Amino acid sequence: MQSHPIAATPANLEQARAFMDAHLDAPLDLAQLAALAHFSPYHFIRVFHKTFHETPYQYLIRKRLEKAKALNVTRFLENCAVVELTGGRAIFEKREANNCAAVGAQYQTGKEREK
Repeated sequence: MQSHPIAATPANLEQARAFMDAHLDAPLDLAQLAALAHFSPYHFIRVFHKTFHETPYQYLIRKRLEKAKALNVTRFLENCAVVELTGGRAIFEKREANNCAAVGAQYQTGKEREK
């Protein structure tokens, strides 16, 4: 009895992309991602690019940058909240307090656009 290889499908590409999303903090290997999608590494890059309009590397970099940006904004807003709650606003320069308000407004606007 001969085993049949699993056909590469768009669902396999989604599975590889979901794996990338779940492991943004880890080093990822092209051969491993291609194997998840049942493609050779070369073909995986070509099909991924054709399907998602960016290479797996470009996708990974974009997602990592988005995650870092979100973490930085969140931490900045948390620091602003601590200053407000502790009454340290008098010590906190007015310029920085205004930056907190501006970043908060931009963050909320971005969240509304995502909906």
